[in-house]
Amino acid sequence: MQGKKQLIIYIMVLVFVILLISSIVVFAKSQKQESTLEEKATSEIDYLSSKLIGTLNQFNGFSFMGYDIYSKKQQNQMSSSKEAQSSSANSNEQANDKTNNTANSNSETNNRTENTSNNSQTSKNNSADQINTSSNDSLNSNQNQILSFKGNYPTNWDKIEYQIEEIYHAWNTIVVDLHALNVNSDYILKFSDLLNQATKQIKKKNKKEAMNQLANLYQLLPEYARGYQSDQQWSNLLQIKSNIITAYCFASNEQWNEAKPKVQEAITLLTERINSVSNVQKQSQTITNKVYILVHELENAIDQKDKEIFFIHYSAIIEKVELL
Repeated sequence: MQGKKQLIIYIMVLVFVILLISSIVVFAKSQKQESTLEEKATSEIDYLSSKLIGTLNQFNGFSFMGYDIYSKKQQNQMSSSKEAQSSSANSNEQANDKTNNTANSNSETNNRTENTSNNSQTSKNNSADQINTSSNDSLNSNQNQILSFKGNYPTNWDKIEYQIEEIYHAWNTIVVDLHALNVNSDYILKFSDLLNQATKQIKKKNKKEAMNQLANLYQLLPEYARGYQSDQQWSNLLQIKSNIITAYCFASNEQWNEAKPKVQEAITLLTERINSVSNVQKQSQTITNKVYILVHELENAIDQKDKEIFFIHYSAIIEKVELL
């Protein structure tokens, strides 16, 4: 009788241990999947950022060499992120069928992760080098381009329409990921609404309202970042860019009183970033200081109500801020 009780106890303990291990495995797997989803969403938001800025630049006929390199890099990163997630899902399925090879699989995954991290850092450094190399030539080219317009800035409606359609296609995937990360649904729905409104204004060739709607779209990106990211550095950077872009839209339509508060907000956030020395790498801090000076130049251009000077400084800022 005593032996039977001990057997029952052993069985109960064994069941408890199995359930505990299963829970740990499931939790670890869910944490890994959530981390992968967050990385994917981050790439997607960066893609939206570059796409919206590129579209807004087309309203004044701007094409910035260094920025175009970064935009292409973001598109490649988003594609790579989707492939990585698909590969990860397949790997999980295979792991369930081949439990005996778990140790080897984990070792290979660690090596692959390390290699991916190294390759990602190398790619980031190469992109930064490319933009830095082209920065001076690009800035001089943009200055000549802006001044040569003589105050008449051609809107490339065909390119704008093409890029808007690309945003629609990307959003169909991004919206699912944001919902999965429990981002505020009101902000998600608002993006679709503003995108539709922007498209209507683009179809009417209404430059002022179309730019304003796209600027409103960009203002949602920092909210998405705050919705799932604990690191405020990235969401604050998106907010800085949002303020600069919104000021650019106002300046394009000579709404100087509306542009100045946005530039001042950007200066405040940049000051906070500069003061957060422990959270900012040396190279990033150097670029932040340059952007800070240039944004002050934007404020001076607003005080002078000089669109050409504003655009020249904006063209320099929009390339450098992508390196932060």
